[in-house]
Amino acid sequence: MKDTIQSFDNHLVPFEITGNGKPLVLLHGIGMSGKVWQNQAEALSDQFTVICVDLRGHGRCEDDARDFSISAQARDINALLEGLDLNDVFLTGWSMGSAVAFRYLQDFSREKRVERLGLVGAGIDFRMRGNQRREFQQWQDLLNTDNPDWPKLFASGCLTGSSSPETRQFLERIARETGNTIILKSAACLAEEFFADLLPVLDIPVLICCGRHESERAVRAAQELDQAISCSRLVFFEQSGHCPFLQEAEKFNREVLDFGLHSF
Repeated sequence: MKDTIQSFDNHLVPFEITGNGKPLVLLHGIGMSGKVWQNQAEALSDQFTVICVDLRGHGRCEDDARDFSISAQARDINALLEGLDLNDVFLTGWSMGSAVAFRYLQDFSREKRVERLGLVGAGIDFRMRGNQRREFQQWQDLLNTDNPDWPKLFASGCLTGSSSPETRQFLERIARETGNTIILKSAACLAEEFFADLLPVLDIPVLICCGRHESERAVRAAQELDQAISCSRLVFFEQSGHCPFLQEAEKFNREVLDFGLHSF
């Protein structure tokens, strides 16, 4: 079922909900949409109520938002959880979605609606320095010139390691749906986020998923998250880059299922 819910500034947050069971809320990365979780929505709907959200400016969102900050995105998630009256939530974020999940937990800690957290391709410090800033400038140049190769380059960057042509084409199709301006605005907001103060006080179990073919910086970030969080499980995906939920979907789904239903 597809629906929307009104957020704090009248922005409508689109989501798709399927299945029965404990709520599993999935947040996508930059330039993507809730469609990217298609495999999980199908495979996990017998055990979870799977809710795939379109973040601001992405997917089915109307291009009406002025505030693309991670804080605004977190307020959207709060509106969703409150509006659907969800409790005992397994909140899972990929890449930018992980920053939104962190910000939600930081800004709405009193709500106590989230029971456990999933992080995919996540980090502690999203601020850009040195090489990261230069790499971002290269992406910015591509987007500013409406380079038609952007979706292919994006997919190639995410799908390091082994991946099928079908998986690459799937990611490319989703990448074409989000406007370049939205991606640039979202990236600029993401680059302001730093969550070192949150990690020591996280009091819920956290599943950390990382592809072995991620950059050294990303692998190190996953290890740092595991060390900083008191109740965490770090799982590496040997054949994956930034998208283990696509490249090793069966293993990813097993890990989510086991972690989501396990008693802590």
